[in-house]
Amino acid sequence: QCEDRLQALYKMVEEDPRRRKHKRHVAQNEEVHIYYKDVLGPKLLLEAENTYILSMDGDVDFGPDSVRMLVDRMKKNKKVGAACGRIHPIGTGPMIWFQKMEYALSYWLQKTTEHSLGCVLCAPGCFSMYRASALMDDNVMRMFAQKPEEPDDHILHDLGEDRWLSRLLIEQGYKIEYCAASDAYTHAPETITEYFNQRRRWIPSTLGNTVCFLKNYRRTIRLNENVSFLCILYHICFLASYILSPATITIAIADAFNATTDIDMWGSFILACLPAVVFLVVCYQDWKEEIKIGFAAMLGTYYSILMMIVVVGTIVRIVDGSWKTTAVLFLVIMAVIFFLTSLCHPFEISCVKPCFLFFLCIPTSYILIVIYSLTNMNQSTWGTRDNVYVPQKRRKANLDENDIKELEKQ
Repeated sequence: QCEDRLQALYKMVEEDPRRRKHKRHVAQNEEVHIYYKDVLGPKLLLEAENTYILSMDGDVDFGPDSVRMLVDRMKKNKKVGAACGRIHPIGTGPMIWFQKMEYALSYWLQKTTEHSLGCVLCAPGCFSMYRASALMDDNVMRMFAQKPEEPDDHILHDLGEDRWLSRLLIEQGYKIEYCAASDAYTHAPETITEYFNQRRRWIPSTLGNTVCFLKNYRRTIRLNENVSFLCILYHICFLASYILSPATITIAIADAFNATTDIDMWGSFILACLPAVVFLVVCYQDWKEEIKIGFAAMLGTYYSILMMIVVVGTIVRIVDGSWKTTAVLFLVIMAVIFFLTSLCHPFEISCVKPCFLFFLCIPTSYILIVIYSLTNMNQSTWGTRDNVYVPQKRRKANLDENDIKELEKQ
């Protein structure tokens, strides 16, 4: 559209002698440039400010009201560069049950807190709305379109492009808002392989972009009035808690072992750390990802049994009166958080039904997946929805099996 208008402007200047004789302009090109800047520039900027781009995955389902609510968020404040809605995972199987509660807690606690403190750090690419003028900002689109050259560029750009784009918008002074009433439904991974590969991209990208955001916090606070020191402090605490969560869970499991068995504390600690050490060694082997994830499934089952022991150990500690331990405090705090949060969202209270399954899978999601993600950052495959459909017509053509396999890889 801009190119068509510029060509029409060239034609107008060539056909109108009065414009070519204007005293302000030395040459025809200069006249085009100044006229474009003075007349068409503001008009295009105004249109871009009121033009919104909706990004979504191909399998996302949503209604007109969800889009309308995002548009309302954009209209209220010109500095809102993006707005995101509430994502609900859909599908069948235990993996979907686990993710329903995982997504619910993430949006109930993390996204809401970020929005309340001034600015959401990531607008998910599966369902978000962007302001065209914000994307057209030179330091946003130019940076976003750069080709990754360094290893950290691969982590920040390729593994989580939505988080990378969101950080660019925030660092240019734009605000990202969260609308809890804008619902969208996406097909989540139903197998442990897809789930692990999805988190293999998400976790390094989240950690990397959060660290970069905190490194440049002085500049961001100066340019973005929505980012306060309290917002920075929250992300520091969130990053620290995420880094310390594997150790916290391991200590809780070891303490429960010590409470329910005759094993001493050091022996309990070794039994709690053993699966993580074994999986770390497995991940550094040059094996196929199916083998590594198979090990993760077996060790995750072992961890689930340990988490049952944690529940029994917690009950034993409470009965004995020695409740001031890591395992008891960990379990009680989690139960209180889940209970109070679900009461604040009565229409989505069904999301906490698989709370016991979620509790059993905590070591897998906070220890094994973290190890798998940080030791496989060299993998560039998307990990989910990689199955490419090859039409029957192509199969009937003169293609051998090697050609068909090459098409599937592409």
